[in-house]
Amino acid sequence: NNLITEMPPALGHLTALRMIQLSHNLLKTIPAEIRLCHALEHLDLSHNQIDYLPKTIGQCKGLQVIRLTGNKLRAIPEELCMCTRLEELHAGNNKLRNLTGMIQFWTRLHLVDLRDNALQFCPTEIGRLLLKEIYLMGNKRLRIPVQVTDAGTVSVLGYLQTL
Repeated sequence: NNLITEMPPALGHLTALRMIQLSHNLLKTIPAEIRLCHALEHLDLSHNQIDYLPKTIGQCKGLQVIRLTGNKLRAIPEELCMCTRLEELHAGNNKLRNLTGMIQFWTRLHLVDLRDNALQFCPTEIGRLLLKEIYLMGNKRLRIPVQVTDAGTVSVLGYLQTL
């Protein structure tokens, strides 16, 4: 809540940094230098004005939690699939249309929040993960029956396993 408008590229020099918490600001972009934050485990960029993430974010291989809720993202870069330690993906309230086949690489994923986006398809790989929580409600074009998404995680995962 500091009205920060840009993330300084020099942040990349903080290679031992484990957590970045910049939620509720006015960020529009993230510098490519984030790739240098090799120890980064938790990245919270929620509630900003970010419309894209740099592909270099995939080089933050230790990333376990990423919070992107409440931005203007239309896509998540495929390079994020290189973050194989990812356990939580919070990307609700954006403009996401799909998640390509990247989810299959996140075998440790236990929470996915994609509510209130513009998703049209849900990757069937989600049904193969050991998720504990999944939120897909509010995606009006998503081809999963509303009754299934409203019924919660167990119902969604059961549905996805039948596809």
